[in-house]
Formats: sequence, structure tokens, C-alpha cells
Amino acid sequence: MIHSSVDYEIVLALSRIAKTLKIRTVAQGVDTLALKETVTGIGIDFIQGKAVDEPKTLDSQRTNHAA
Repeated sequence: MIHSSVDYEIVLALSRIAKTLKIRTVAQGVDTLALKETVTGIGIDFIQGKAVDEPKTLDSQRTNHAA
């Protein structure tokens, strides 16, 4: 998305449509800080990817929530 103006415009348009419909958006595969800043600037509500945290196994998630 950072290197493609077409991808950027598609994400921007989808974000605007979602906001109009009061639907929250999630960007997946946000693996760099530059991409994180870009989607945040567009108004995406949530992000997933290595820029936020490394992937974890389901077992580690269950252990962390049980404590």
C-alpha cells in the first residue's frame, strides 16, 4: 500500500465507506512502522501485524489470559 497509489486509494475509499456506515475497520499484515503510520492516518480503527506485536501461538494466548 505504501508503494502503490492504487492500493492506497482503495484502502482510503473502503475506510471512508466504512466510516459512513459506522463500521469499524481492521488492517491486517501491518508489518512496518511506516505502514502503521499510513493506515492510522487514513483512519483505520484496528491493526494487526508485526508492527504491533509478533504472532503468538494459541497456547501462549490461553496461558496469558488464564493468569
